[in-house]
Amino acid sequence: MNKNTYTCNKYLAQGKSHIKNNTPCQDYCDYYIDEDSSMIVLSDGAGSCKHSHIGSKLLVEKTLSFFKERKKVLLDKKEEDIKTALMNYLFKELENKAKEENIEEKELSATLLFVFCYEDKFIYGHIGDGLICCDYDGRLRLISEGTGGGEYKNETVFFRTNIDPKYLKIEIKPLKNIFSFYCSSDGLEHVLITKKDKKLADVLQTFSQWMYKYEHNPEFVTKNLKLNLDEIAANNHDIHDDLSLIIMNINNDEIREIRKIKERILDPVSMKHDELAQDINNKIAENTEAINKKIDKNNNEITDINNNISELKETIKSKDNEINKLNKQVESLNTGIKNQDNEIVKLNRQIESLNINIKNQKDEINKLNSKLEQQKNEILNSNKNINTSLNDLKNSMNIESKNIYNTLHSTLKQEMESIVKQYISDILSKIDSSQSNLADNLKKQNEKLLDDTKQSINEKKNHRINYTTLIPIYAVQIATLVLLILSLFK
Repeated sequence: MNKNTYTCNKYLAQGKSHIKNNTPCQDYCDYYIDEDSSMIVLSDGAGSCKHSHIGSKLLVEKTLSFFKERKKVLLDKKEEDIKTALMNYLFKELENKAKEENIEEKELSATLLFVFCYEDKFIYGHIGDGLICCDYDGRLRLISEGTGGGEYKNETVFFRTNIDPKYLKIEIKPLKNIFSFYCSSDGLEHVLITKKDKKLADVLQTFSQWMYKYEHNPEFVTKNLKLNLDEIAANNHDIHDDLSLIIMNINNDEIREIRKIKERILDPVSMKHDELAQDINNKIAENTEAINKKIDKNNNEITDINNNISELKETIKSKDNEINKLNKQVESLNTGIKNQDNEIVKLNRQIESLNINIKNQKDEINKLNSKLEQQKNEILNSNKNINTSLNDLKNSMNIESKNIYNTLHSTLKQEMESIVKQYISDILSKIDSSQSNLADNLKKQNEKLLDDTKQSINEKKNHRINYTTLIPIYAVQIATLVLLILSLFK
């Protein structure tokens, strides 16, 4: 029976995005090698959890301890029993770590990938994303590509306390004809496997070949592994996450013979493998140095840009403050304008109402003016008719009054002459009577004369003739008569 021996190597690097954001590397990987067993373990901390780098390291270390301490009994158990025992063990360790760090247990969430080899079998386990693959008889084969199972598409699931056991995949397989095992985080998936046909990159076998050829110089392998993967990461724009890769070689007499044959076939005729590797290393070193210079130059430029950005931010902040002040002033003015607009709207409504009232009043005035004009015309026509009637009446009355006057005057003259003669006769006959008796008689006669005159006037009124205009004439005549009589007694 061929006795297996093992060699392991690992690569771990902080991703571009984590360097930019000053976030610690959340990947962790490690291995152990015993005389009869070996194990590689890798864990990728959840990017959404602040303390996942602690969880990834804890899962790797405790998984190594679990298998190393129980290696002699694990292969005799069923896969489900191994899963249950491992999960309970890790749950307890996560709870203790969370209490120790005084953080929530879910903040320790991380993926878990491992391969454990013992005697003629191996056990692999996988939860979350990442790759587990192997070199089977000189051909690369994919063992596990991740268990997924998140709530959304392309979302992975992480190992944490009390997670459903269905998400952790564990299988026991025979170790025969397997040359190497590889575990990788999802940061290197872009270059290690194609999406379309799931073809694995040949560079994995190159790394295993270096580990075989330089088995006694692991530092050389580690250095070249780092140089190659650093260059791959630097030249691949799709790589931003943390990077981790861990390799385990299984060595025995049969495998060594196959590797020697393969090495002779793969080596170029004109150049030995060592010289080719050295040349590659020199070129990598030159490229790395040039890249580092460019990085330093870019860093300086970035520093200058950041300084300029800081100054611009201060300027922008100052301008923002000024803009905020102006915006407040504009807002205040807009409020004032709005209030004035509301007042103007109210005034316009009042003016509109007044205009309507004025229009209505104008209409009423026009109607009244029309009515007044009509009434004026009617009055003018009426006045004209009245004036015509008055003129006709006046003319008629003037003729009639003149006739009446002449008749009355003649009558009164005769009466006055008769009266005067009577008065003179009475006076002469009673010359000796006292003046008082004479005066009384004259008074009575005057009163009688007045009564007769009034009666005559009333009679004339009954004939519907207005003699009011004749009274002054009669009064003058009477007064003249009185004066004449009085003059006789002087």
